[in-house]
Formats: sequence, structure tokens, C-alpha cells
Amino acid sequence: MKRNVTYKIVLIIFCSFIMLAGCTRNIQVSTNLPFKNPQEGKINQKMLVVMSKEQTEAIILEKPGALADTFKIEAGKSISSNLTTAMKTIFERADFVNELPRNGDPFDYYILARYKNYKIEWGSTAFSPVTMNIYIDYDLLDARKEKVLAVSTDGSSTWQRAGGEAVAIINPFVNIFVTNSALGQAWDQAVANSISQWMSELQKHFKK
Repeated sequence: MKRNVTYKIVLIIFCSFIMLAGCTRNIQVSTNLPFKNPQEGKINQKMLVVMSKEQTEAIILEKPGALADTFKIEAGKSISSNLTTAMKTIFERADFVNELPRNGDPFDYYILARYKNYKIEWGSTAFSPVTMNIYIDYDLLDARKEKVLAVSTDGSSTWQRAGGEAVAIINPFVNIFVTNSALGQAWDQAVANSISQWMSELQKHFKK
């Protein structure tokens, strides 16, 4: 009798761990990263950032392993918000829309942003560094909406798992206790790296 009760308790605990291991965890990412103007004074132009509604609402679901949690990242919201924030630091005016306008308030320039893909290299061991890459294309259009600059970026970041994260990889049943902060910060760094590459090319273009 006692053996049957013990067996049932063990079975319940095991099933509970399996259910927990399949949870979806929302990873907190920044939508207002602190960008600095790399030059003195803003560019006296009106800029409109354009990113489609589908891309703005893009969600990433990343599952590192069969028993690991699924990590949810609001990719499109992060990219569109941070890109607009960055453009406000270097232009006198910068706004955001989901479609390139045909009429209405004319702008001096338009930025078309396209999020293409991402990649996470989790490493071969629990203590290996983890690398994240985010691929975003940017086009600059003039007031006539003709392309004057095209840049493809590979935003990257690398981080080392903390002790608790390493334990979670070794023992997948502990994965539910992995903190969200490391993955969210890595995403923010990769987005910032991509946007910084774009800002650098913009500066070169306007100095010509």
C-alpha cells in the first residue's frame, strides 16, 4: 500500500515538472534604449520611420531544448520603438507609421526598416558563451521616395550564463527558474548594435 502511494506521489511530481518545463515565458525587452547623438546638433530634417504592421507585431518564440521553456520576445515592437527613439536623437523631427504615405504631411526623408531573422547560438556546454544575432535591413528614401541609401546590418551580442542559468541547462527540470534578464538584455544589445550600425551609415551619408 505504501509503495503504491509513494509511486503515485513520484509520478505526480514528475508530471508537474514536465508541465512546468513547457511553459511560455515572456522576456522583457526595452522599447526605449538610450541612444546618443554621435555629432553636435541635430540634422535639420523631418524623418519618417516606416515598418509594416505585420513586422511591428512580430513575435519570436524560442525553445532551446525539448524540455526547456519557450521564451517569447516582442521583436517587432522592440525594433520599431527603439529605431524611432534613435532617429529622434539625430533629426529635428522623427515619427513612425506602418505604411509609406502617398499624401499628407511631406517629410524630407523616409526610413524603411525590415526585420529579416535572428539566430541564437546556445553553445555546446552549459558554461559556453551564448551569442545572439539580429538581421535588419534599412533603406533611406528622399522626399521623392527614391532610394538613396541601403544598409544591411547584423546586430550581435554575447553573454555568459550565470551560475543558476548553467544549472538550468544541465538539469532541464530547473529551467523554469532561469531568469529572464540575461536573454532580454542580450536582445536589447543586439538591437542597439544593429541600429548603431545604421546610425553610423546615416551620419556618413549626410556628411557628403
